[in-house]
Amino acid sequence: AYGRSDPPDAEGARDVTMCWAAHVPRAKANANCQDYVRLNSKAAAEGVTSAGALKEFKKHNDIRLNPKAAAGPPPCVIPSDVLPAFAYGNKSRPSTPIHRVVSNGYGNEQELLLRHMYQTKQGGSGGKRTVRLTVASKRQIAHARSARQLVESPPEQVPEWKMSKFKNVAGKMSAEQMGRSASAPRLTGC
Repeated sequence: AYGRSDPPDAEGARDVTMCWAAHVPRAKANANCQDYVRLNSKAAAEGVTSAGALKEFKKHNDIRLNPKAAAGPPPCVIPSDVLPAFAYGNKSRPSTPIHRVVSNGYGNEQELLLRHMYQTKQGGSGGKRTVRLTVASKRQIAHARSARQLVESPPEQVPEWKMSKFKNVAGKMSAEQMGRSASAPRLTGC
């Protein structure tokens, strides 16, 4: 009737939508079930045309399902099936050890390395500095050493070579005569 309110439902929209029934799959056909596809095709081949005749045909003919063989090759074994801890993909970098960053562990390590380096430089070489020489400077040093050696210990004086027939012949000019020249009086007489 007009204006009459209906009694409220026992369950509201929330109860209907929030209660979900999960799907339950039906049991798979096993070897005890009849194979209706083969049974119907055999009945049609023998000329069964009515439902009653099909009922009688089913009573006298029992065709069961053949158990299905595995389709294709057996499944491949993947590493994660054997080792549950196996992971796929590219290996990422290890996480930053944040404790060493916050506690300045890396800074302390570098300070120790620097101290060690400075101590070995000061005490290890005995105060001497090594300088790397170029090829040209090595040649100059070698040339200077050989020149100093010639000055400090000159080689033995080897007498001048003369032909044997002139060894006993004395010279006809004196050293004074050899030192003067024909033009010398002109230069000094000015």
